[in-house]
Amino acid sequence: MPVHRVLYFSYAPESVYAIIREEVPPGFELVTLADDTDAERRAKITDCEVVIVAAQPMAPRWAEAAPDLKLAHHQGIGY
Repeated sequence: MPVHRVLYFSYAPESVYAIIREEVPPGFELVTLADDTDAERRAKITDCEVVIVAAQPMAPRWAEAAPDLKLAHHQGIGY
């Protein structure tokens, strides 16, 4: 089964990443940021298929840096 890489685009503490990882289904890998820099985002996004956008905005340049990107999802609450 191929693994789909999902980047959490906003920097967060490891405790937040741990909560998110608990919900990641089989076949997916959560990619997280070690620091809150554009260089780190660029290094991580290049081979991801999905990006979850939260507090950090995602400009078109990020999609251009991710040739395998299929979905950019904005995290939020719906009613």
